[in-house]
Amino acid sequence: MGDVRVTRNIWGELWSKLCLNAMSNATCGLTGMTPRELWMTPSAVTLEIGLAAEGIRVAEAREVHVEPVLGRISPSSIKACVRRRCRSHVISLRSDSTGGL
Repeated sequence: MGDVRVTRNIWGELWSKLCLNAMSNATCGLTGMTPRELWMTPSAVTLEIGLAAEGIRVAEAREVHVEPVLGRISPSSIKACVRRRCRSHVISLRSDSTGGL
């Protein structure tokens, strides 16, 4: 069984989970790739980050503070990556999501 933690921001946690699911589930289903394969494919990473950023923007418009995706990728990092299309951010997010692989 996984770890359990208490939060004072259930909506932020739920939106974070929604962003994660938007990043991986639909993209995996459409491409037939595994999450790890997606994170190793630059064009897929760009798509995944864009999907997560869109979810974050919607949550923020609803005045929800989104918690870090996977507990470690901050919403501000995701949005900054989309704004700047910065390769270093993509590499950093890829490392965060795969545990450094």
